[in-house]
Amino acid sequence: MAGDSVSERALDFLGHLSALAALAFAGRGATLLDGWMQVAPVHGELDLPLLSIIVPARNEARTIARCVISLRICSGSK
Repeated sequence: MAGDSVSERALDFLGHLSALAALAFAGRGATLLDGWMQVAPVHGELDLPLLSIIVPARNEARTIARCVISLRICSGSK
């Protein structure tokens, strides 16, 4: 470290400071997740409005069928 210039040490310090700040934000975010509410799933038929899902796709002939099937399952459609 004796041969390091002041600017290199400053950049090294800023890099470590940024990493420490990122860890602090990650830790804070992890504690905030504990307070989220769990929404109970709804069972049975409901009188809900129709839902339109737009899937931007281009040259997806091999995978679009699987995508549409998964969307129909997730939306409760048969």
